[in-house]
Amino acid sequence: MSSFPQFQPVSPYKVNAISELNPLVLGDIRSFLEQDPPRIPIKQITGWTQFQATSGFVAADEQTSSTTYGALTTAGPLLDKLAPGQYLLLYGATCRIISGTGGNANIGPSINGATPTGANTCWVGLFSTAADSSSAMAATVTLSQDGGNTMELLYRVQALPTGSFRNRWLIALRYA
Repeated sequence: MSSFPQFQPVSPYKVNAISELNPLVLGDIRSFLEQDPPRIPIKQITGWTQFQATSGFVAADEQTSSTTYGALTTAGPLLDKLAPGQYLLLYGATCRIISGTGGNANIGPSINGATPTGANTCWVGLFSTAADSSSAMAATVTLSQDGGNTMELLYRVQALPTGSFRNRWLIALRYA
C-alpha cells in the first residue's frame, strides 16, 4: 500500500505587514469578506481605530502687527465638535510682509481656547514685501474634553513688521 506524502513546514511563516502578502491573496481575502462579511461591525473589534480627517480653509488675505497670538479679521480656520482622541495636525499658510523690515511670524493652533505652545507653532520668515513665504507644520495633540473640542489657527508677528496671511489651512487627522 502506498501512503500519501506528509509535508511539514520548514518554519512557520509570519506576516509582519500587509504589504508582504501577494496581491492575489489580498484579492481572495477581499472576495471572501464581500461574500461572507463579519457578523460584528469592524469598529467593535479590539484595537480598531478609525481614521477621521477634519479640515478647514480660509482664502482671505488678512493682516496683523500684533506680537501676541490672536485671530485675524476673518478668523480661522476653525474646527469644532472634535471628539476626544489623538490627532495629527497639519497646518500652514502663505505669508508676506506688508510694512516694516524683515522679521518672523508664527502660526499656531489654539486647542480649546488655549494660547498656542512653542512646540506646536510654525515659524515663518518674512523677508520682503514682494515675496511670499509658504510654510507648513505637523504636530500631534491629544484632545480630552468631552462634549467637543475646538482648534483654531492663531497668528502673530515678532518685532516690527506687519504680516499678511492668506490661503490658511488646518487638517486634523484622528488616529486613536
